[in-house]
Amino acid sequence: MATSTSAKSVVTLPQQNVVELTSSEDSKIVGVAVYSHRAEVTRTFNLALTSGQNQVEISGLPTLLIQDSLRVQGKGTGIIQNVTISQKSPPPRSELDSKHLEKSDEIKPLWLKKLELEQAIERNDQSKNTLKKYMDSLASPGAIPFSKVVETTSEYDTAVTELQKKGNVLTEELEVVAKALSEKKRALRNAAKTKWDENLTVKVSIQILAEVEGEIELSLVYAVSNTSWSPRYDIRVDTHSKDKSISLVYKANITQMSGEDWTDVSLTLETASSSSFVYSDPYGDPYDDPYDASGLRSPTNNHIPRSTFELEVELKVKDAIAITPADNTGPANH
Repeated sequence: MATSTSAKSVVTLPQQNVVELTSSEDSKIVGVAVYSHRAEVTRTFNLALTSGQNQVEISGLPTLLIQDSLRVQGKGTGIIQNVTISQKSPPPRSELDSKHLEKSDEIKPLWLKKLELEQAIERNDQSKNTLKKYMDSLASPGAIPFSKVVETTSEYDTAVTELQKKGNVLTEELEVVAKALSEKKRALRNAAKTKWDENLTVKVSIQILAEVEGEIELSLVYAVSNTSWSPRYDIRVDTHSKDKSISLVYKANITQMSGEDWTDVSLTLETASSSSFVYSDPYGDPYDDPYDASGLRSPTNNHIPRSTFELEVELKVKDAIAITPADNTGPANH
């Protein structure tokens, strides 16, 4: 009888390369266009891709990011297959409590040292109590000859003194370790809170297929709400100038609540309304469902810090106005 055997083939899929980026640390704002009620921000990231599938996770983007405004642009070899938007949740309270922190790798050595010192102090106290009970037992009549009382008392005093010194040293060490442990817990709690900023909770995930390994420049262009600017003018006339000049100072008050740092960023003030973005794939291929923003909540303005600053441009206009002397009540000559 003929028999046949079949072999099962196992296909191993290439592992996906995950690149995790934080907007404030791994990117640069190259430009901001400020409109009357919003702003358009352009951020650039430089990153390395491996051949095959790459998942780029960008966190720390503004909570006020307008989800349907996002555009992804890039320079390099690859195909953007998918883009999704999500919102980062605050760390669970359980991660911030003392019992959870004591199990962390950073806290555990200090916690064990504190436990060892506490146990050593307890043993030292038990030794002192044992000696005291022994001395109390000698107080009964006839327990020991009177000639031995002085010798025994001296030995007791020496032993107790040594135990007290040891206890003092252990207590001092315990105070140092307990303080270090408390400071470490506080630092970890603060670090956990810092990682989650309620003003920078948006995360963008970008799926990129790269044929070859290499560097790319990725740009994110998005709009943020609750941003505005208003013009101000300051006209100054110098009555003592021989050139009879006036100075026109044009100012712009800019208010933004995105939580981003716009220090030393190139700003463009726009007088027209910003248009809605339409996504264009820089690599030539469209992707499906680019704006999966399930769970994205609109923030409350009560928790978002307001940042207001002022730009100033000074224009000098010479011989535009003939300055009228102070004692002349007639109209100025134009």
